[in-house]
Amino acid sequence: MKYVSENGAGAVTYFETVGERGLGSYNENKKFQLYPLAQIFKIILQNKWTHIVKSNSTKALTVNSLVLCNNEETCMLIANHSALVQNVTVECHNQLYVIKSLLNPNESISIFAEHRQLETTLKGYEI
Repeated sequence: MKYVSENGAGAVTYFETVGERGLGSYNENKKFQLYPLAQIFKIILQNKWTHIVKSNSTKALTVNSLVLCNNEETCMLIANHSALVQNVTVECHNQLYVIKSLLNPNESISIFAEHRQLETTLKGYEI
C-alpha cells in the first residue's frame, strides 16, 4: 500500500479481509478479533488525508514508514516487520511529536525534537 499510494494511486483494494492475512479472524469462541492491520486502515480512513509524503528507510525490509498529511496534522506510521527490537531515527522538523503504539493505544509519549532527529524503539512487529 505504501509504494502504490506514494506513486499516485487513487485507490487501493485490500483483497483478503478475513483470515490470517486479513483484518481479523474468528477466535475459538466465534467472536471476530481484529488484527493490528485493522487499526492502520482505521487511521487511514478516519482522517481526511489530502496527500502522502514519500519516505525512505535504510532497512526497508525491516522497518518502513507511511507519511499521511492534511491541513491540520501529519501522521507517520512506522512498522517493524521483524520479531526483533529495532531502534529508529527519524529526520524531522523542530516541533512537538506525539508517539503512540498501536499495540498500546492508551499510552503515548510527547517529544519536542529540537535537533532534527527523533529517536524511538519499536518492539517486534510493532507499529
